[in-house]
Amino acid sequence: MKAIAVVIMGVLVSSTLTAGERSSRPAEMPQTVEQGQTSIAERYLFDLAQASKRARSKGYILMAAGAALTVGGLIIMGGVEDEGGMGEFFEYLGGITLVAGGLACVAAGGGALAIASGPERRYAVIRSISDPAEKERASREALTALSRSGKTKRYIMSGVLSALAVYSLVATSDPQSALIPGALVAVTLLTKSREERTYARFLAEEGERNEVIHLGLGLGPRGGFRLVLTASF
Repeated sequence: MKAIAVVIMGVLVSSTLTAGERSSRPAEMPQTVEQGQTSIAERYLFDLAQASKRARSKGYILMAAGAALTVGGLIIMGGVEDEGGMGEFFEYLGGITLVAGGLACVAAGGGALAIASGPERRYAVIRSISDPAEKERASREALTALSRSGKTKRYIMSGVLSALAVYSLVATSDPQSALIPGALVAVTLLTKSREERTYARFLAEEGERNEVIHLGLGLGPRGGFRLVLTASF
């Protein structure tokens, strides 16, 4: 079983290198932008694309962690005695869980490395536009669309975590069981995405007011949670 684990480790490492080679091709971007020849919107979009590309490189870490989990799970499964007891069953089940989680991490990391992010794809398209006015308009639209997409994903994730918190509370009847997912909901709601922060900085430099509605989650005076809605105009 250990030999199989070593073979799988080699396959995972080779897939990491292959994914890294693929990730360097689809979103080739210049390292600098001539600010005198580009608009403010294009410059912010370029910075966002560069930041997204750097963030995708963390896929190597995810793949390495997934490989370690997979090998660890295989080693655990290989060391289980074939006696049919409940202890051996749960130990084998734990090994399977580690292998499944490790493979999922490897797949997620490989996808992050191989697939260009939304800002990268947007900027690659805008770079091909020759008309300055059209490029400026397209850059503004791209920043707006990416900000809305980032906010939508954030709200969807907070909804999923909220459902998990409610399920934990109902299933266990213990308020403490909802603390972790509830805290994650608050963090998700209050932490803006990279796209939203970039768009806010762009609007601030342009001197425009960002009319937005903020949704927050906090602790109530008698325990539990309360929803806070604020609007800025």
